[in-house]
Amino acid sequence: MKKLYLLLMLCMMGMFVGQEDAQAANLHADLGETVYSDVSNVLKEKYPKATQVVVHVGKNKTLRINSKKITSVIIHSKGNTPVSIIGAPNVKRVYYHAEENTSTLDFRKAKGYEKVASFDFNAEATVKKLILPKMNKLKYLWIDNNLQDIDLNNNKSVKEAEFTNTSINSISFRGFNKLERLYFYKAGPNTQNLLKELNLSGCTSLTHLDFVPTKVTSLDLSTCSSLKFVSLGRKIKKLTLRKNHTYDDMHVYKHPSALKLLNTNCKEILVTLNYKKKKLNLRKQMPWLSSNTTFKLSEDSYYNGAIISKNGVLTWSSGRVEFTAKSGGKKIRFSIGV
Repeated sequence: MKKLYLLLMLCMMGMFVGQEDAQAANLHADLGETVYSDVSNVLKEKYPKATQVVVHVGKNKTLRINSKKITSVIIHSKGNTPVSIIGAPNVKRVYYHAEENTSTLDFRKAKGYEKVASFDFNAEATVKKLILPKMNKLKYLWIDNNLQDIDLNNNKSVKEAEFTNTSINSISFRGFNKLERLYFYKAGPNTQNLLKELNLSGCTSLTHLDFVPTKVTSLDLSTCSSLKFVSLGRKIKKLTLRKNHTYDDMHVYKHPSALKLLNTNCKEILVTLNYKKKKLNLRKQMPWLSSNTTFKLSEDSYYNGAIISKNGVLTWSSGRVEFTAKSGGKKIRFSIGV
């Protein structure tokens, strides 16, 4: 009986999973490699419950959907004119894949993007300049392409932006007072992110910033009043922090020389340093520390053989070391190691 009961349960679970897969398939309409300019009939006949559609439009300039149920569209385009989305008033998310080389992809006249909250642009081809559509509801922006220039002027409502493998030299978020998270990445060791200039003036809601792989050498964060988490770029040489501000984590990646930039204008900082060597002269790397600075190791750090000499030289044998430095009424917490 137990074996029979178990067999019945497994069959029921299989049927349930099968039903879930079928429902998911009905909600996701992948139309394959066929080129369409109008998918309204195929959606109505084959995918009446679909909320997402994946479609190749070739060089067509418009994509007619005629469905209020569609909220997500994945577009593969080979044209050098952006595709207008017709008859899909509830589209909230767009994945746009450009598959043909073009100097400029200008979305300003494209229709159907007004309510888009999430825009993901990826290009297998080379697109030198991208001018985004006006998206009044835009919250999330992802760019993964070797772009050289981007126009963001019509999208100051964005809350989170991510740029991967771009060749953009300069980008300004001046006055983007709703921007909360900003990330610059490269996808692998053979890729790059060529950003050299970054303007964050007036980004009063920004809480997270990561620009490790960029070539930014100077950055002013003095007006970023909400900033808590920062991963400093490897090339940074000049850094202006906000006075009397508390930073929850200032991540310094493999280059202790950047510690010189963390002046004591800040009320409190947690500094995270990825560093393989087991010896670091704290006073030499941070000349701004006052002569009466005191250091206190965490209890766990003693197990790693950590010692801080009177001259401010830190040595340890393994793992990470955590300690606190108090200097002129300021508090700096450190986590150093691998």
